[in-house]
Amino acid sequence: MPPTTSGEGSVTGRKGERLDEWLQLAVLSAFALAQPLFAVVTGGATFFVAHHARPGDLVALALVVTLGPPVVFGCALALVGLAGRAARRATHATFVAALLVALVLAPLSRIESLPEAVTLSLVLLVAGLGTLALMHWAPAAAFMRVLSPAPLVFAALFLADEQVGKLLAPTDAAPITRQATAEGAAPPASVLLLLVDELPTASLLNTEGAIDARLFPNFARLAADSTWCRNASSVHSKTRAAIPAILTGVYPDPVYEKLPIAQDHPDNLLSLLAPTHAISARESVTAMVPAALLDADQRPGADTAQRLGALARDVGVVWAHVLLPASFATDLPPVDIGWRDFDRGGPATEAARPATGDGQGAGDELLLFEALDASTRDREWADKRYSVSEDFRAFVATLGPASEPTASLFHTLLPHQPWIHLDTGQLYSHSWRMPGRVGSSWSPVRWLSSLAYQRHLLQVCHLDTLLGELLDALHAHDLYDDMLLVVLADHGVSFRPGTSLRTAAKDNADHILYVPFFVKRPGQRTPATTERNVELIDVLPTVADVLGLPVPFPVDGSSVFSATDERPHKRLFREHGPPLTLSADPPQTWEMVQRRTELFGPSPQRSDLYAMGPWRGVIGRSVADASDLALGGLRAVIAGAHRYEDVDPDAPELPCLVSGTVTATAGTAFPSALAIAVNGTVAAVTYPHDATSLTAEFSVVIPASRLRPGANDIAVHALSGTPAAPRFQSLEPGAFALDGRDMVFPDGRRLPIRAVTRRAPAGGILQVDSKSGSLTIKGWAATRPQVGSDAGPSQGVVVFEDDRFVMAASPKKANQSFRFVIPLAQLRGDPTGRITVLSVDDAAAHALEGTGDAAWIFAPPPGGSAGAPSQRAPRDG
Repeated sequence: MPPTTSGEGSVTGRKGERLDEWLQLAVLSAFALAQPLFAVVTGGATFFVAHHARPGDLVALALVVTLGPPVVFGCALALVGLAGRAARRATHATFVAALLVALVLAPLSRIESLPEAVTLSLVLLVAGLGTLALMHWAPAAAFMRVLSPAPLVFAALFLADEQVGKLLAPTDAAPITRQATAEGAAPPASVLLLLVDELPTASLLNTEGAIDARLFPNFARLAADSTWCRNASSVHSKTRAAIPAILTGVYPDPVYEKLPIAQDHPDNLLSLLAPTHAISARESVTAMVPAALLDADQRPGADTAQRLGALARDVGVVWAHVLLPASFATDLPPVDIGWRDFDRGGPATEAARPATGDGQGAGDELLLFEALDASTRDREWADKRYSVSEDFRAFVATLGPASEPTASLFHTLLPHQPWIHLDTGQLYSHSWRMPGRVGSSWSPVRWLSSLAYQRHLLQVCHLDTLLGELLDALHAHDLYDDMLLVVLADHGVSFRPGTSLRTAAKDNADHILYVPFFVKRPGQRTPATTERNVELIDVLPTVADVLGLPVPFPVDGSSVFSATDERPHKRLFREHGPPLTLSADPPQTWEMVQRRTELFGPSPQRSDLYAMGPWRGVIGRSVADASDLALGGLRAVIAGAHRYEDVDPDAPELPCLVSGTVTATAGTAFPSALAIAVNGTVAAVTYPHDATSLTAEFSVVIPASRLRPGANDIAVHALSGTPAAPRFQSLEPGAFALDGRDMVFPDGRRLPIRAVTRRAPAGGILQVDSKSGSLTIKGWAATRPQVGSDAGPSQGVVVFEDDRFVMAASPKKANQSFRFVIPLAQLRGDPTGRITVLSVDDAAAHALEGTGDAAWIFAPPPGGSAGAPSQRAPRDG
């Protein structure tokens, strides 16, 4: 007869103990992992709108977040339990402690008044006491049983949220009855509404206040055939509120209870046109068009795998921001420059910079590692970034003759940040970290925001090229003349030093407020400009006015062609605080136009956008007669220097963002200006920034035309003298090097190379993949000093091919992991057995060994004493 007693050693007792353990983990996981994520994404449900989430996606997310971690914990406990009760209990205690740390660490770390030592002590105290209580105190275990419904409660609360509920149970649109054109009457004109993102009016203007035809010929071409509302302004600085206002003609909801979806805005431009027009829409971050009005292949998120993949990636980034301490979260892609594709700008490369004390500490070395190869590590994201341009061209490809009037809406994310396109449309390797950006604001250093402004203008040039392709397609299909074409931006962006990029205030409102707005009426071929006080709530009434359609629902706007009295002021709504009330008159002077003149000259061409600042006259000059640097003690380290060894100038992505560091010996001053020479000719001028005692960073974009096929020589020179009589002083190039049994820093310092042993476990290589033309290396570096070893916290990881430096970067602070993506084309040959990976601490450079499938990667440095390399071929995929 089977045992039925409930003692600890009985079957029933063991089952009860295991159930208690699992319930404890489920409850702690709900409080530590699930609820913080739900609190963030529920408050910003536009996140799900931008991902075109379906009801099933939301239910799956709720279940995965609440039940996924407990299931993983339960499986792990079951497997460990095979080794006995003691092993299972120890594993359970470890999981409990980790969840308690996660529960208290992030909120405590955000209390700025708490010193780090106090925060860490409190975290360890809470985790330790909580673990002991749950393991040995019966009332604590009983309390966890009472809380056992928490996972399902949190999931239910998430799904029951008012805004999430709108997406969970969307209201079907009212049926649309198509109205036939009366016999003998002309059909209504087709309509195309092109919405561009984050483009201020000032970016398009020349010094006379007209559209700059030299930089933006296609915007000028459009203006020549249309009515340009020169005094047009946005009504909100955020896309999720600006686009609903544009499409409904109604000011934004001041309490932001509405989502940018058709359910919350049923009376909008597309529903107005649906009875007379076939509807086509491509929305990037909104869902203002009822799905019932669109063909199945046009409905947002129709590709299930792509939709769920993007949602999972971005949820992971948000989750990491929520759970990690504030200092660790700086390593993550930002989540405040859009509603999706947070990793679009590439893996994080910026870490908090510790104080360096006497200037000789680890902080300067850490900064050096961070700056060295950020742009190369971003290469793997090129396809994702490029899709923004491809989306535009895919829309243009859909244009063609139609048997009935059409109303098309296309919202492109261009030229919104990240700024990653040259004027040619080619991408340049970059990091999402923008010099000069501090959180969501610009630093007071004017030059740093000027670098961003340059990159913005280059991307606007690319948008202008795409606009030209759109206009050409309309002409080619004989659609242009008879069409109502409306082109506008949803909001602007500020580049004023010391102000926020997008949070509107009195000191930056003119940059965010004024946006381009063009209306080309059917048959219009002559330009017109109006200074009327136009706001973007006027778009719907204007379209209805031109088409002769009544508007059967109330709107706040009026047609730009109406004779009604103008509004006496402008209103700019904000997420926090009351709306700003601003003058109805356009600016007398455009500050950003003056700044562009200061940077690039009074009438720049696109090529002039690369000649920036007071030294722009030296661009194109030879540095063949550059003298040796008199100061001495300076070296220039170019990030990803190997990218210039084999360049294809026609490739879709080019290494045109030249960045890196200048390293100095103690007591040596940094140059005031730097000239970047490409193949012996000055291609750009920039300035050192973010200087510490031993390092300063630099960054600047060079034109693709300066690069030649094959190998290119990139050199950094100190620039002095005057623009009329410049003096170039060559800086010694710096890079990591291998010299016998030593690794040499760019500044000449040496560290011995040591093999990793069990007594000195300074890290390891966990995975190596060779696919898609790249070599990916993943691993970890030492996180703390080891007993009996002088291996300390890793300051950086350096990769060599034979004796040739390839790249370097800091490991992530969160878990000391690293990940390198090296294009195979930039390696000399088959990398099998030729790659050396060194983890560098303050005592030595440790040659890391591979494990498992990564074992083949380990190779001793030339002249080193570590073991022999394996000849195993890299794993494919």
